[in-house]
Amino acid sequence: EETIATLSFAKSYVCVANLKQAEYVANYVLHGGDKSEFMEKFKAACSEGFDPDVDLERVGMANQTTMMKSETVLIGKLFERTMIKKYGPEN
Repeated sequence: EETIATLSFAKSYVCVANLKQAEYVANYVLHGGDKSEFMEKFKAACSEGFDPDVDLERVGMANQTTMMKSETVLIGKLFERTMIKKYGPEN
């Protein structure tokens, strides 16, 4: 219920449940990959019409109380480093 309420504020999204899934998404952001594989892996965790090749150009994060704070911080830092690596610190 909490996840559904949080997602209702997002136009497009992919939900990651843990650091391993976040690392997969970060790798896709940096290197691309097999879109079909991505969509299969996250088919139950994406908004309708989600396109990783378009929608992962910018990322935001909302955490759930069910995720440990330490893991939330690690995922946030992972995406921060990923976007800096891809677009540079000035962006």
